[in-house]
This record gives sequence, C-alpha cells and structure tokens, in this order.
Amino acid sequence: MDGNKPEVRTVILRGFSETDRTLICHCDVRTPKVSQIRDNPRVSWLFYHPEKWIQLRFSGTAWVHTDDETAGSQWKKVRQTSRINYCAEIPPGLPAEKPTSGLPDFLRDTTSKLFDNTKARKNFAVIVCRFDEMDWLWLKLTGHCRAKFHWEDHRINASWVIP
Repeated sequence: MDGNKPEVRTVILRGFSETDRTLICHCDVRTPKVSQIRDNPRVSWLFYHPEKWIQLRFSGTAWVHTDDETAGSQWKKVRQTSRINYCAEIPPGLPAEKPTSGLPDFLRDTTSKLFDNTKARKNFAVIVCRFDEMDWLWLKLTGHCRAKFHWEDHRINASWVIP
C-alpha cells in the first residue's frame, strides 16, 4: 500500500508449489514493493486463463528473501542475460528525465560486463508467498461459477459462493 492507495503489480511467476502452497517471483530489492511487503506482508495474486475463462485469486503472507539460501537458489535459476536487469544504478520506480533502463553507460556499452554478477546479485530479491485463501471463478456465458478455498491448521475449507 502506498499511502492509502493499494498497489497492483504485474510479475512473472517463477515458482509454484501445491504441496507448500507457495508462489514465487523475483524483483529488485530497491523496488517499493519490497518495503511495502515488509510493512504489510498480506498480498494477493491474480491469474487469468483466457482460453478456459478461469480467474484465480490467491491471498496469503509474503516474505522477502535477499541474502539467504532461498535467494541463492533462485539466483542460480536466473539466466545470465537476465541478470543485467538488477544492475540499474537508480532504483526502480524513481522519475527519470528521459526514457532509460537505468543501467550505467559502461555496462550498456560493454557486453563482457553484462555477466558481472556482483552488482546484480546485491539488488536481487525473491518474494515467496504462502497462500491461505484461493478464490476460483469460472466465467461462463450461461452464468459464472465461483468457489472459495481457505486453509487453516493443515485443513482446507471449501464452499461454493455466488459470483
């Protein structure tokens, strides 16, 4: 939440565990979402499958990992060519006078520096969310169908609800 306004973000889902009920994404540790999650770890994720007309909303508690085993194992999965995204000198979301990636000139102009991971790794963070609620909505021309799921004490409570 930024002030009194909720924040919505698009992220790339990097991992999912049905057993652990976790969702994983990567981000730059300097992005506002990291401090916002640390202040209020309750988050929601929204997914939509356009061919099946199914919408899923997961809600749960998120943790930010930066310098631990979770972050290290996820960092190993980041393609070398994608690691440059964590090398920006200026934190994500700050204003700029012109369109820019935020990358320093020497890095943009030197291909060999693209694989210098020291600066990139210190800006890398992993968000892991353990969800405890799921809202399933099937959009149908003849009337939508919706169900809610809630996990508590290793038990799941499920119920049909009016869409």
